[in-house]
Amino acid sequence: MRMNNELQKLHQLELLLADELVRICKKYNLPIFMLAGTALGAIRHRGFIPWDDDMDFGMLRSDFEEFKNICNIELDKSRFFLQSDENDKFYPFNFIKIRLNGTSVLEEFSQKADVHTGIYIDIFPIDNVSLNPIKRFFQLKGFWFFRNLLWIKCGYGEDDRKQGVRYRVGRIFSSFFSIYFLKKAKNYFITLAKNEDADYVVVSDGSYGLTKETFPKKWLQESDVYMFEDRLFTSFQNIDIYLKHLYGDYMQLPPESSRNHHKRLNVNFGIYGENKNDV
Repeated sequence: MRMNNELQKLHQLELLLADELVRICKKYNLPIFMLAGTALGAIRHRGFIPWDDDMDFGMLRSDFEEFKNICNIELDKSRFFLQSDENDKFYPFNFIKIRLNGTSVLEEFSQKADVHTGIYIDIFPIDNVSLNPIKRFFQLKGFWFFRNLLWIKCGYGEDDRKQGVRYRVGRIFSSFFSIYFLKKAKNYFITLAKNEDADYVVVSDGSYGLTKETFPKKWLQESDVYMFEDRLFTSFQNIDIYLKHLYGDYMQLPPESSRNHHKRLNVNFGIYGENKNDV
């Protein structure tokens, strides 16, 4: 029961963060799309997947960069923190998080990293994939290589993986580079095609790998609104194609053993604790 109450409260606060995202995007006419489990939840559950514990949105790279700049003006910094690899030294990801100040969520993958740990939602850049096969190879493989070294350098990874040979080899390789260099390198490679008239795009730091997270750019040309809990959020107009691409038979519930979350170790709701109803 405690875990169910915890997840319910977590969902409430993530919706608070999503409301702030939507407010800013509407004000500045920036298109956003529900992605991955959030898109799946909207269609299959009309809201959160019951065991899911985060929200994922995406924006085309140009809109994503504009959104980051706008947040310097629009985001209430007393309540929220826009976390990126630019303003949090040991934060390694290509996407950004809107964090809720005065709260904390500790997850196994990031428990050893010295970063802001507030309750969050994720906003992913959606990048062009190069039409040139050689350039595309270097774009995706270069990003993958330097991103993984950066994760290791910043202390990310589950405890069992840290004992593996690949992680230990990665730690040796990462020792030759600074965090600053690794961030610049992974951002350089993933944006190699930013000025191309691309047919495909990629959510490079998505959970399902670069192949699954690559899809036709034309899917982003039309959007629609979908009910999510008691809100309306935008996503692909033909969301069925996207969800089949990512999950196959997405209406089929996975076995309980595969109902993933982010391996939460601890959640602190701070001023938004269980006795506080004002969220």
